[in-house]
Amino acid sequence: NDPALADALGVTAGAVYKWEAGLSSPELEMLMRIADLFDTSVDTLLGYEIAENRRRSVMNQIYGYIMSKDYAGLEFAEKALTKYPNDFNVIKAAGKAYLTFGMEDRNNAWMRRAIELLEKASRIVPHDIDPRYGKLSIIGDLALMNFLVNDRDKALEMMKKHNEAGVFNSRIGWLTALNGETDKECLEQ
Repeated sequence: NDPALADALGVTAGAVYKWEAGLSSPELEMLMRIADLFDTSVDTLLGYEIAENRRRSVMNQIYGYIMSKDYAGLEFAEKALTKYPNDFNVIKAAGKAYLTFGMEDRNNAWMRRAIELLEKASRIVPHDIDPRYGKLSIIGDLALMNFLVNDRDKALEMMKKHNEAGVFNSRIGWLTALNGETDKECLEQ
């Protein structure tokens, strides 16, 4: 029971006691006054989390599973994809989970799922995304996944098509050499 809070809000100490004890709830207008007094939002007082924060939290949880090498992250990622089927960050994080665990276990089904998710992410890259995490980054991951599932030609084609400012030159040369091309053809890349 806080008499200072009661005075600041212009209510009785008994009213504050009832709110704190869960015996009653303040009216909406009073919630707005309490939020203003504590320099917060009514949403925060009610425990409501904005959807964007939930998406960010889900994405961070997926990356947490990856970092801790916890394969339960794949099931969590699938649930997240069901809830946020068109969210770039969730799709990309799920793709990274499948990429990481697929490479680690050499599981072609997981690597193909990574390709599917990363291709979807590459189609919906937001225009304001940091370039380090944008389309070229995804293309690099996709090329790697295609290479790992033995589709070297597709990997090479992707990198050549999206080789802005020569970002994939060394990978193209390396992949060309792995495909049995001559030194001259590798160096042209």
